[in-house]
Amino acid sequence: MEGKKKFIEGVKKGLEKLSLNEAEMDKGLKRTEFKEGFMDMEMFGAEKIEKAIFSITVMYEPSMTENSVIVWPADDYDLPFYWCSLTQMPGMNILIIDFMPLMDVVLCPQYGEKYLLDLQVIKNSATEKLKDGILDKAFSLSTKTPWAFSPQSTVFLLTDEIIHDLGPVVDEYSKLYIKLWQEAKTFDQDEERQFCKRKKEATRKMLRENDPGYYPLLNILGEDKTNRLFDLFF
Repeated sequence: MEGKKKFIEGVKKGLEKLSLNEAEMDKGLKRTEFKEGFMDMEMFGAEKIEKAIFSITVMYEPSMTENSVIVWPADDYDLPFYWCSLTQMPGMNILIIDFMPLMDVVLCPQYGEKYLLDLQVIKNSATEKLKDGILDKAFSLSTKTPWAFSPQSTVFLLTDEIIHDLGPVVDEYSKLYIKLWQEAKTFDQDEERQFCKRKKEATRKMLRENDPGYYPLLNILGEDKTNRLFDLFF
C-alpha cells in the first residue's frame, strides 16, 4: 500500500508551501472499502484555496490505481486549478498535469501570459527529462475533459520503468503553482470575478460529468455514496 501512496505523498510534500490545513470532511468518505478495491480521500484548505483534494483509488480487477490531486482556487482569485493525476494499469501509465485556466486566454491574453507561459517551459523540461519513458507525449483522452485544459497541458503515456523518476518532474510543476499562488491577488473588476466564477462552476460540472470512474463506482457503491464522493472531489 505504501508503494501505491508514494506518488500522492510526493505531490503533497511538493505543495507544502501552500500551508495546507486539513479540513473537516465526512469521516465515512476518508476511507471507502469495497470488494473490488478501495478509495482514500483527504481534503485541505488554505489561504486563496477553496479546497485541495488528494485521492487514491485502487481496483483489484481489472488492476488499476489512480492517484489524483486537484486544487480548487477560492472564488475571489483568478488562480487556475491545479490538477495532477497518475493512472496506472498493466502496460499503461497516464500522467496528467495542468493549470486549468479560469479566463479565456484568447479574449484575455494577459491571463495566459501571467499563468501559462512558464507552464510551457516546465512542460518542455518534463518532456526532456522523461523522454526515454514517454510512449506518447500527446496522449488522447476519450472524454470531453480536455476541453477544460490549458493549451500547455501535460498528458503523457509512460512506460512502467519511468514512473520512479516522476518525483522531481512533478515538483517543478508544484513549485511553479506555489509561485503563482503567492502572487495571486483578488480581482480588480467585478466583471472578471463573475466570469471566473461561471468558468469555475462550468469546469467543475464538465470534469464531474466526464469522469470515467463515476459509473463503475455507481455500480459498486450506489448513487448516494458515489454522489457524496464526487461532491467532495469536485
